[in-house]
Amino acid sequence: MAEGPEVRRIADQLNQELRARLIRRVEAPSRMRRHLGPRLKRLRGARIRRATARGKLLWLEFSTGDILLHHMRVWGHWTFSPPDRR
Repeated sequence: MAEGPEVRRIADQLNQELRARLIRRVEAPSRMRRHLGPRLKRLRGARIRRATARGKLLWLEFSTGDILLHHMRVWGHWTFSPPDRR
């Protein structure tokens, strides 16, 4: 179960590996795309300013001013893929 320390570890990893990197592609499940499509498209070309953990919430702040809140729920994991695996 994802708890505060695990969410904090993910935020630290995001800050270390992805902070200030250019976002080239954004993918989301179809149920999210229906509601967030235009907002997700705005993130292409943006950069992650910082990732923060607040309880089970992971906050991602982008250079566009957008903030993505992700509740880690029970499974609580993210998958990172190198660019050559897309």
